Amino acid sequence: MLALLREHSRSWLIWAIFIVLILVFIFFFGPQTEGFAPSDRTWAVRAPGATIYDTQINATLYRFEPRSGARMDDATFQARRRQIALNLALVHALADRAEREGLAVGQDEVSCFIVNWDHDYLRRGVPVCERFPAAYRQLYRNMDLGFYANETGQLAESFRQDVRANFNMSVEEYEAWKGRELLALRYVETLATALRVPPSAVRSSWERRNDRVQLEVLPLRLTTEAFEPSELEITETMLLRDQELLSRYEAELDRFRSERTVRLQRIYLRKPLDDDEEALEALRARAEQIMNEARLPGADFAALVAEHSDLASEHETGGDMGARTEETLDRSLWEATLDLAEGEVTLVEQSGSFTVIRLSESRPSGTLPFEDVSAVLAEELLIEERRAASRQSLGDRGRRIIEIAMEQDVSLQDAAALEVVERSSEHPEEEVALLAAEVTDSFARERSPQRFDELGPEFVGFTLPASPPDEIPGVGRSVEMARVAFELRDDSPVHPEPIRVGEVDYLVRLQSRERPESAPDPEALQAIEDELRSALVESVVGPAAFRSRVLAHQGDSDLAPLLRGILEEEITNRRIRLRDRVFRVDPALVDD
Repeated sequence: MLALLREHSRSWLIWAIFIVLILVFIFFFGPQTEGFAPSDRTWAVRAPGATIYDTQINATLYRFEPRSGARMDDATFQARRRQIALNLALVHALADRAEREGLAVGQDEVSCFIVNWDHDYLRRGVPVCERFPAAYRQLYRNMDLGFYANETGQLAESFRQDVRANFNMSVEEYEAWKGRELLALRYVETLATALRVPPSAVRSSWERRNDRVQLEVLPLRLTTEAFEPSELEITETMLLRDQELLSRYEAELDRFRSERTVRLQRIYLRKPLDDDEEALEALRARAEQIMNEARLPGADFAALVAEHSDLASEHETGGDMGARTEETLDRSLWEATLDLAEGEVTLVEQSGSFTVIRLSESRPSGTLPFEDVSAVLAEELLIEERRAASRQSLGDRGRRIIEIAMEQDVSLQDAAALEVVERSSEHPEEEVALLAAEVTDSFARERSPQRFDELGPEFVGFTLPASPPDEIPGVGRSVEMARVAFELRDDSPVHPEPIRVGEVDYLVRLQSRERPESAPDPEALQAIEDELRSALVESVVGPAAFRSRVLAHQGDSDLAPLLRGILEEEITNRRIRLRDRVFRVDPALVDD
């Protein structure tokens, strides 16, 4: 058309019309719009310096789980895509921060990252990866190599085709992306390198590790066999204490209530991810046809599941969803069951699927009658009373043993023997044998959680976890006993009360204590500092392998605290924005 106009006119107006047409075309169909872009380039996330498209997210998901669409229900599928999108956006946010800090990566470094630092890789005939240290392989692992490597783990000749097939990118786009990813890893490593453990924390840890004790412990164990009532005793309790049992029944009525439960079979048909109305209506018609087939007399619902369901994992189970209550079943499915009788079939449309369900079983809610549970209540009552009486008696004996040990400055074992004699027991040897004290192995003071607020405001609230030994040798885990152990003194070695660990009460006496030297060994301090710093880095930034896994974008939601904080800050400042119609997420995170 333009050639024809030029042939018939030399007016400047023709050139003006031509320019206007170009501007209109760019405005309505240019790269800033979506109207001209094919559906597979729909933007999903805006991140610092980048736009992430829906196809990148789907390619990432199916790259690691090729059949994930057949194994995930709609909610899991969307949640996984959303988390992958956030992982991808986080890379751009970290790379953007790296650039602002003046960090950069060279082309050789990116190339070697792509081949995972293979020393045999040649670039322009030169083995460029040899000059990068071996630590790069641990710090900056490339999780993608398997998708374009040959049988020997090196770059395959089909690299270009493999990248296009697995990442939906050209080689040039992929290299640019890996450069951003490497820059993000370098930035995270810079943050990790900057972390330091305060000298006070190192000294405190050394002192605790070299402050050791041994305890004498005497367990007071209940003889549980004596608690079990006979059938006659249970029957007598039901007859003589029926009002008491009825009161317990009424007080614990919720315990004897059963909720309505249903058991469903389903045929799950996932909706198309794009907004293709024609495909959606075709799927709706197919779902209705399957529902009508399932309603026919004698229809084999399990066979229809195997033939039609998009959840391959349910093919062998006939689509059985197991017993569900209102709290454990999707609301739309639950409401649909309210109008169904056992064996009936209906179709439910959900946000991401059409689901044909069959109610295979329904149990109404109700309460077990008192008569059906009175025997259980009677047995529990008798056991509780006997256990309480036995514990009280044993506790009284334990406190008396403690008094004797304090008064006569003897061991717990000797005090137990004196207590048996004092009571004029008919079987003193048997009782002393039952009250056998033990001496624990030597153990160090527990290391209290170390706070790192003093490192800066971004680390407020970060702590190193407390380490054993609140695990007492020969006893088990007891924070209280570990604390008490280092409060006892040579002139006051016996704890005045029993300490319960699980179901056992322990009497505790200090056997010996070894305190730390006044001058610590510098090498020992350095080893502790290295250990604490490693723990701090893992606590704040995450282990190196974990960082690489997160940046492999497999949908990890359990980010390390510092990475999670950066992501949340970017979202709050709207530098990362998720698109509503792509993810169906909380409005606080989305942008249209």
